[in-house]
Amino acid sequence: EVFFCFSRMLLFAVWLCLGCAGVWASDSVVVSAPTLPLNALLQSEISALVNATLHVKLPTCCYDDVGVKHVHLDITSLAFQSADYGLAVSATTALTFAVNASVKVGGDYRLCLHDDPFGKGCSTLEGCKGSFYIAPALGLTLGFTVAATGTGGLLVRPTPSTATLRSLDNNFCKLFRDEISKYQSKIAESLQKAVGEAAAALATKISHAFPSVLVRTPVFSLQWLLSNTTSVTLDTLTLGGSWVVRANKTGLAAPFAAVHRLPSMPATDNQLHLAVEQSVINNMLWARQTEHAIAVPLNASIDLQKHECLLTQNASLPMVAFSSTLQTFTIQGSLACSTQGKAEFAVEASLLLGLNATVTAAPPSSNHSFEVLLSLPRSNFSLVAGACSADCQTVVKKLQSEVQLDVDVINSILQKTPVPLPNLPGVSLKKLSLTFDAGYLQVAAAAAPAAVAHATAVSTRPTTLWGELLQTGNAIKCPNIPKAHQDGCI
Repeated sequence: EVFFCFSRMLLFAVWLCLGCAGVWASDSVVVSAPTLPLNALLQSEISALVNATLHVKLPTCCYDDVGVKHVHLDITSLAFQSADYGLAVSATTALTFAVNASVKVGGDYRLCLHDDPFGKGCSTLEGCKGSFYIAPALGLTLGFTVAATGTGGLLVRPTPSTATLRSLDNNFCKLFRDEISKYQSKIAESLQKAVGEAAAALATKISHAFPSVLVRTPVFSLQWLLSNTTSVTLDTLTLGGSWVVRANKTGLAAPFAAVHRLPSMPATDNQLHLAVEQSVINNMLWARQTEHAIAVPLNASIDLQKHECLLTQNASLPMVAFSSTLQTFTIQGSLACSTQGKAEFAVEASLLLGLNATVTAAPPSSNHSFEVLLSLPRSNFSLVAGACSADCQTVVKKLQSEVQLDVDVINSILQKTPVPLPNLPGVSLKKLSLTFDAGYLQVAAAAAPAAVAHATAVSTRPTTLWGELLQTGNAIKCPNIPKAHQDGCI
């Protein structure tokens, strides 16, 4: 079950231990954080891991024909009596997990020969009877490289792993102790092989766990494609790539490409970072327009005559722009006006508005926990129109000077187009903050191990990352003994 723990720990770490040593301008998203807080979090989890280990229920195992016909072995009352772990992660060209594990398992045992193969009589052999303990001490190192596949997926590969059986203390009878000593080198070889196989299995599991489709709405899907900036460097792991928006109605990918270089994330703070280029939001809004045009009404009254105007967004133009000091939403397209139901004129125009943004909890129906929500404030705006007739200019000036803009139509669209913050397996995000810079938004968050939903509420049992150990550990089965078979206990 140590390998199960590694699985949970590594899924947690691959998502949390993220950093950026340099991002291409074509990347539209990067997630990063330093290894320093990961190590602190792993240390904080040791007590929970110990607690989870001590609550694993071990089976009762009884065998017949052990080595010789009618030789019976009972192992009962098995339980973990103590556990101690040391966990650490480092990053150079690979993520390397160093684990020191010492556990003590105890119970009762008896090796005996059936006096009557058809009865219950059984004579103890070589004094092999009573309470016992066995306490293996292990040193394990598992390493993983991280890269992008040719199709934008996550490719995790194991590096050569090491496993050292430092000791195998026990108080079995001499017969058992001699056998354990005789086969200890083979036990170490088997452990080394098992660790290598476990690392390969974990690498495959983590690679497959990467969410290729991050969000799927009735209007569009948001696909996460990694780029070749995804790699491990000193103290960091970079997940760089693109969030590709595809409209459901047409099946087409959105047109706007990332043009701003995303930042190199700090490697010395204690936070997780997510940077998203503004093209992602513009592409989501473009997808909305494949279902329904984005337009805002602008009305004015001149000499008791009402002029009803509608500014409709040109779908080929972006709408959202970010800088360190200003976030704007621009509707650019055709301004068409009419009076008494009769068309007056149409002119190219643009409407510039300020943009608000907040990080908020996602609705329960979402497949992510947090999102960045954009909205337009009810404040002044700037309307600019192209050259047009005198009557057109009069209406435009009236719109520029006196109209109070109703932003509800646009806000209802923005409400349906949040920027998702992906769920990170095994990680809970806290203290989220939002900042902007040239062409991108950035979310920083503190990270902690997430609670496991099905962990028991009993206070003596864990409710964090290792809670699932209770579920998987309780399914441990008795090992097979060559040529022996499981039998009822005597």
